[in-house]
Amino acid sequence: MEIKEIASDVYYIPNPANIGVISLNGNATFVDSGLDDDTIRKASQLVESRGFRPSRIINTHSHADHCGGNAWLQERYNIEIVAPVIESGIIMFPELEPLYLFSGASPPKELQSKFLKARPSNVNRTIPIDNVIIHEDVDYVPLPGHSPRQMGVAYNDVLFCADSVFPEEVLRKHKIPFFTDIEKQLDTLGKLRETSYKIYIPSHGDPFDDIKSMSDLNEQYIMDVRNYILENALHGKKTTEDVLQNVCDHYGVRLEKMFNYYLMNTAVMAYLSYFYKKGQVEALFEGNNQYWRKL
Repeated sequence: MEIKEIASDVYYIPNPANIGVISLNGNATFVDSGLDDDTIRKASQLVESRGFRPSRIINTHSHADHCGGNAWLQERYNIEIVAPVIESGIIMFPELEPLYLFSGASPPKELQSKFLKARPSNVNRTIPIDNVIIHEDVDYVPLPGHSPRQMGVAYNDVLFCADSVFPEEVLRKHKIPFFTDIEKQLDTLGKLRETSYKIYIPSHGDPFDDIKSMSDLNEQYIMDVRNYILENALHGKKTTEDVLQNVCDHYGVRLEKMFNYYLMNTAVMAYLSYFYKKGQVEALFEGNNQYWRKL
């Protein structure tokens, strides 16, 4: 593990889920905390080796690979944790993530690993992120779509843009990007195109400077999935599972674990919800089954 300087007082620690570091008057603000205790322990050692004292975590959103180190850091340093509204609730009560993935029923143990359920930590302050940038000692930038209230963190012309965009290698690997709200995600990509930060640091992948090309690439993947579902997977009456199987077969996705199944199910349902809100599909109920039908 290493720490890389990106701009004056701005660093990042490359990781499966990157960890940002902003130095403010000798104190270190972490942007996300990685998956687990071991990850954030090593990150803290790197930060302290530069003479910075960990003082705050800003969580971009509540997925476990972004807040899994919160509890360790808070227990060790008693630091402040800042997070967006709604996301903060899941960070404090992480059982909510497997709970909502399992439709609100008590989730099986396969959905309660550290990849979906971080250790709980106390969020000291919530950011009422909406459609405006909130200016404090750093800027909070609304980036919803991947999760309900995801936000980015900007400082010194660098934007930590969380999971609002994925590099091509990640898109090719997962084939169907995980988004919970397609309309908001497309809006986020449109707003990102209008920004002009010098450097963008995604949570997965290397920093880049061409936000327009990255946004275009992500929109292309979304529209490809959108068009396939609407034009091919919704012929006739289809259940949600019919659509899920069709889409996974088409994109070569293999669902062999409960973890993958419920994440992909949520990703596909985001498209069905998008179509329903747009009046492009209707919901039918026959024989105690719900079907989707293209209009």
